[in-house]
Amino acid sequence: MKSVVKDTQEYQDVVNDYYKIYLKEDGSVDQDKIIKEAIGKVLANYLIKEFFVTMTDEKLNRLIHSASAIALKDFSVISLIKELIIRNPDLLKDLKNFGISI
Repeated sequence: MKSVVKDTQEYQDVVNDYYKIYLKEDGSVDQDKIIKEAIGKVLANYLIKEFFVTMTDEKLNRLIHSASAIALKDFSVISLIKELIIRNPDLLKDLKNFGISI
């Protein structure tokens, strides 16, 4: 179990990072930047979902088969993406054509 001191330090580190990124020179918070980044993340998630929903069954089956090569103990989003791109290099081109950059 984490100690309260460690939790407090981790929280303070997150707050400090937040201020480094979003604090303007005049001391105010750059709300425009926060909103644009949040919208960007939502849009990226939407595009990725649409990409997979509109994919043909054949391509989707090929990707799923590629993912089966990953050991469960090593499974992560990063390992999944790497494996998919290694086994399906055309996936990068398809993502780019769909407006998604990695």
